[in-house]
Amino acid sequence: MKKNILLSFGCWMMLIPSVVYANEKTHPLTQKINLPYNPSTEARIRLYGQNGKKIYFQHRYECEIQSKPMREYLSREEGTWTALKAMARINLNYSIGMPRTPLQKQVEGNLNTYQMVSYHEYVVAAKQPVSLYGFIIDSTPQQDSTHSAQLIQSCDHAQGFFIPQPGHSYEISGEKRNDQCIFKVYDLDENQFVQMTQHAYQCPSKPRWKFWEKDE
Repeated sequence: MKKNILLSFGCWMMLIPSVVYANEKTHPLTQKINLPYNPSTEARIRLYGQNGKKIYFQHRYECEIQSKPMREYLSREEGTWTALKAMARINLNYSIGMPRTPLQKQVEGNLNTYQMVSYHEYVVAAKQPVSLYGFIIDSTPQQDSTHSAQLIQSCDHAQGFFIPQPGHSYEISGEKRNDQCIFKVYDLDENQFVQMTQHAYQCPSKPRWKFWEKDE
Protein backbone atom coordinates (compact mmCIF):
# COMPACT_ATOMS: atom_id res chain seq x y z
CA MET A 1 0.00 0.00 0.00
CA LYS A 2 2.76 2.43 1.00
CA LYS A 3 4.69 1.56 -2.16
CA ASN A 4 1.64 2.37 -4.29
CA ILE A 5 1.18 5.72 -2.54
CA LEU A 6 4.85 6.62 -3.01
CA LEU A 7 4.71 5.52 -6.64
CA SER A 8 1.61 7.64 -7.28
CA PHE A 9 3.20 10.62 -5.56
CA GLY A 10 6.36 10.20 -7.63
CA CYS A 11 4.37 10.07 -10.86
CA TRP A 12 2.41 13.17 -9.81
CA MET A 13 5.67 15.02 -9.09
CA MET A 14 6.96 14.09 -12.54
CA LEU A 15 3.82 15.36 -14.23
CA ILE A 16 3.60 18.72 -12.47
CA PRO A 17 6.75 20.25 -13.96
CA SER A 18 5.64 19.32 -17.48
CA VAL A 19 2.30 21.03 -16.92
CA VAL A 20 3.97 24.15 -15.56
CA TYR A 21 6.54 24.25 -18.34
CA ALA A 22 3.74 24.00 -20.87
CA ASN A 23 2.19 27.11 -19.37
CA GLU A 24 5.44 29.11 -19.38
CA LYS A 25 4.80 30.43 -22.87
CA THR A 26 1.52 31.95 -21.75
CA HIS A 27 1.24 32.72 -18.04
CA PRO A 28 1.16 30.86 -14.71
CA LEU A 29 -2.03 29.86 -13.01
CA THR A 30 -4.00 32.83 -11.71
CA GLN A 31 -6.84 32.29 -9.29
CA LYS A 32 -9.48 34.99 -9.00
CA ILE A 33 -10.81 35.63 -5.50
CA ASN A 34 -13.98 37.49 -4.62
CA LEU A 35 -13.32 39.49 -1.45
CA PRO A 36 -15.60 42.09 0.13
CA TYR A 37 -14.19 45.51 -0.75
CA ASN A 38 -15.51 48.92 0.33
CA PRO A 39 -13.65 51.63 -1.63
CA SER A 40 -14.84 54.32 0.77
CA THR A 41 -12.94 52.81 3.70
CA GLU A 42 -10.50 50.31 2.16
CA ALA A 43 -7.69 50.06 -0.38
CA ARG A 44 -6.02 47.26 -2.36
CA ILE A 45 -2.37 46.26 -2.65
CA ARG A 46 -0.43 43.85 -4.88
CA LEU A 47 2.74 42.23 -3.53
CA TYR A 48 5.27 40.00 -5.27
CA GLY A 49 6.87 37.04 -3.49
CA GLN A 50 9.07 34.07 -4.27
CA ASN A 51 9.22 30.52 -2.94
CA GLY A 52 11.85 30.35 -0.23
CA LYS A 53 11.74 34.11 0.53
CA LYS A 54 10.00 35.50 3.60
CA ILE A 55 7.73 38.23 2.22
CA TYR A 56 4.83 39.54 4.32
CA PHE A 57 3.04 42.65 5.56
CA GLN A 58 1.16 43.84 8.65
CA HIS A 59 -1.96 45.99 8.78
CA ARG A 60 -5.04 46.92 10.81
CA TYR A 61 -3.15 48.31 13.79
CA GLU A 62 -5.17 48.92 16.95
CA CYS A 63 -2.70 50.93 19.00
CA GLU A 64 -5.31 52.14 21.50
CA ILE A 65 -5.81 48.66 22.90
CA GLN A 66 -2.22 47.51 22.25
CA SER A 67 -3.46 44.73 19.96
CA LYS A 68 -1.07 43.05 17.54
CA PRO A 69 -1.69 43.92 13.86
CA MET A 70 -2.79 41.36 11.31
CA ARG A 71 0.10 39.61 9.55
CA GLU A 72 -0.30 38.28 5.99
CA TYR A 73 2.38 36.03 4.46
CA LEU A 74 2.85 36.01 0.70
CA SER A 75 5.81 33.62 0.73
CA ARG A 76 7.89 31.89 3.40
CA GLU A 77 11.43 30.65 3.91
CA GLU A 78 10.76 27.11 5.02
CA GLY A 79 8.14 24.37 5.08
CA THR A 80 7.25 21.21 3.21
CA TRP A 81 4.77 22.97 0.93
CA THR A 82 7.36 25.60 0.01
CA ALA A 83 9.87 22.89 -0.85
CA LEU A 84 7.25 21.02 -2.88
CA LYS A 85 6.33 24.15 -4.84
CA ALA A 86 9.98 24.90 -5.47
CA MET A 87 10.59 21.38 -6.78
CA ALA A 88 7.50 21.40 -8.97
CA ARG A 89 7.84 25.09 -9.89
CA ILE A 90 4.22 25.72 -8.95
CA ASN A 91 3.54 29.42 -9.29
CA LEU A 92 0.05 30.52 -8.26
CA ASN A 93 -1.17 34.11 -8.45
CA TYR A 94 -4.21 35.41 -6.56
CA SER A 95 -6.13 38.33 -8.02
CA ILE A 96 -9.04 40.30 -6.54
CA GLY A 97 -9.52 42.43 -9.65
CA MET A 98 -6.90 45.17 -9.32
CA PRO A 99 -5.92 47.06 -12.50
CA ARG A 100 -3.40 45.12 -14.58
CA THR A 101 0.09 46.55 -15.08
CA PRO A 102 3.10 45.93 -17.37
CA LEU A 103 5.07 44.72 -14.35
CA GLN A 104 2.38 42.18 -13.53
CA LYS A 105 2.30 40.95 -17.13
CA GLN A 106 6.08 40.55 -17.20
CA VAL A 107 5.99 38.31 -14.14
CA GLU A 108 3.10 36.30 -15.58
CA GLY A 109 4.58 35.91 -19.03
CA ASN A 110 8.17 34.88 -18.39
CA LEU A 111 8.67 32.15 -15.82
CA ASN A 112 12.19 31.51 -17.07
CA THR A 113 13.22 34.96 -15.82
CA TYR A 114 10.95 35.27 -12.78
CA GLN A 115 11.33 31.73 -11.45
CA MET A 116 8.87 30.83 -8.72
CA VAL A 117 7.72 34.46 -8.41
CA SER A 118 4.03 35.05 -7.78
CA TYR A 119 1.79 37.92 -6.76
CA HIS A 120 -1.10 38.20 -4.35
CA GLU A 121 -3.64 41.02 -4.07
CA TYR A 122 -5.09 42.05 -0.71
CA VAL A 123 -7.72 44.36 0.77
CA VAL A 124 -6.42 46.63 3.55
CA ALA A 125 -7.91 49.37 5.70
CA ALA A 126 -7.42 52.85 4.23
CA LYS A 127 -5.84 55.73 6.17
CA GLN A 128 -4.05 53.21 8.40
CA PRO A 129 -0.39 52.12 8.27
CA VAL A 130 0.60 49.12 6.17
CA SER A 131 4.02 47.75 7.13
CA LEU A 132 5.95 45.88 4.43
CA TYR A 133 8.63 43.25 5.00
CA GLY A 134 10.85 42.19 2.10
CA PHE A 135 10.60 42.51 -1.69
CA ILE A 136 12.07 40.60 -4.61
CA ILE A 137 11.09 42.74 -7.64
CA ASP A 138 13.03 45.90 -8.57
CA SER A 139 10.93 48.04 -10.92
CA THR A 140 12.42 50.97 -12.81
CA PRO A 141 10.16 53.55 -14.51
CA GLN A 142 10.99 54.12 -18.17
CA GLN A 143 10.56 57.23 -20.31
CA ASP A 144 7.56 55.67 -22.03
CA SER A 145 5.85 55.17 -18.61
CA THR A 146 6.34 51.41 -18.71
CA HIS A 147 8.14 49.39 -16.08
CA SER A 148 10.98 46.92 -16.43
CA ALA A 149 11.44 44.41 -13.64
CA GLN A 150 14.61 42.95 -12.20
CA LEU A 151 14.73 40.04 -9.78
CA ILE A 152 16.48 41.00 -6.52
CA GLN A 153 17.68 38.25 -4.18
CA SER A 154 19.03 40.28 -1.24
CA CYS A 155 16.17 42.57 -0.19
CA ASP A 156 13.91 40.13 1.65
CA HIS A 157 14.87 41.78 4.97
CA ALA A 158 13.87 45.33 3.93
CA GLN A 159 11.15 47.14 5.89
CA GLY A 160 8.88 50.11 5.25
CA PHE A 161 5.35 51.44 5.66
CA PHE A 162 2.88 53.76 3.94
CA ILE A 163 -0.67 55.05 4.42
CA PRO A 164 -3.08 53.90 1.66
CA GLN A 165 -5.95 56.15 0.59
CA PRO A 166 -9.60 55.00 0.27
CA GLY A 167 -10.44 53.39 -3.05
CA HIS A 168 -6.86 53.36 -4.34
CA SER A 169 -4.86 50.39 -5.63
CA TYR A 170 -1.12 50.06 -5.01
CA GLU A 171 1.62 47.90 -6.50
CA ILE A 172 4.56 47.09 -4.22
CA SER A 173 8.11 46.74 -5.54
CA GLY A 174 11.48 48.26 -4.64
CA GLU A 175 14.97 49.10 -5.75
CA LYS A 176 18.52 48.50 -4.59
CA ARG A 177 20.46 51.76 -4.43
CA ASN A 178 24.03 51.96 -3.11
CA ASP A 179 23.61 48.54 -1.45
CA GLN A 180 20.42 49.77 0.26
CA CYS A 181 17.04 48.12 -0.29
CA ILE A 182 14.33 50.76 -0.71
CA PHE A 183 10.61 50.01 -0.99
CA LYS A 184 8.61 51.61 -3.81
CA VAL A 185 4.82 51.86 -3.75
CA TYR A 186 3.06 52.83 -6.99
CA ASP A 187 -0.44 54.33 -6.86
CA LEU A 188 -2.28 52.82 -9.84
CA ASP A 189 -5.02 55.46 -9.62
CA GLU A 190 -2.74 58.51 -9.47
CA ASN A 191 -0.06 56.95 -11.73
CA GLN A 192 2.76 57.96 -9.42
CA PHE A 193 4.90 56.66 -6.59
CA VAL A 194 3.72 57.53 -3.10
CA GLN A 195 5.68 58.63 -0.05
CA MET A 196 7.22 55.76 1.89
CA THR A 197 8.85 55.51 5.29
CA GLN A 198 11.74 53.06 5.16
CA HIS A 199 11.05 51.26 8.41
CA ALA A 200 8.14 49.28 9.82
CA TYR A 201 5.38 51.14 11.65
CA GLN A 202 5.34 51.05 15.44
CA CYS A 203 2.50 52.16 17.68
CA PRO A 204 3.34 55.21 19.81
CA SER A 205 4.39 54.21 23.29
CA LYS A 206 2.03 55.21 26.06
CA PRO A 207 3.37 57.62 28.71
CA ARG A 208 4.31 56.01 31.98
CA TRP A 209 3.12 57.68 35.15
CA LYS A 210 5.72 58.12 37.86
CA PHE A 211 3.81 58.46 41.09
CA TRP A 212 6.95 58.89 43.12
CA GLU A 213 7.95 62.13 41.40
CA LYS A 214 7.21 65.32 43.35
CA ASP A 215 5.84 68.48 41.83
CA GLU A 216 8.40 71.24 41.57
